[in-house]
Amino acid sequence: MKFVNNLIEDKIFVKENHEYLLEVSKTFFYYSLVSSIGGIVMSLVHSVIVETTESFVNTGYTITISSSFFMNLLFGVIFYVLSLIFERSVELYEENKLTI
Repeated sequence: MKFVNNLIEDKIFVKENHEYLLEVSKTFFYYSLVSSIGGIVMSLVHSVIVETTESFVNTGYTITISSSFFMNLLFGVIFYVLSLIFERSVELYEENKLTI
């Protein structure tokens, strides 16, 4: 919300915007990591429960990762690139303010 408030107040080229976008990208990366680990653990637990209750014939494990992992990873990359763009734009803006 602070990022949106900065944009509404016409505070575009400030270092805070870069930090907000970087924080959002880290959150998406963290969430994709947690969801993938959770998916792997749940797949292993399900495989063990099914194998022990039904039969011991199938000894292979099936690991599934949901599409939300890839979606969160993609959003993390997008917000990370945006944060780098904002970081560079702040540097250029500060440099241009000094050359007037």
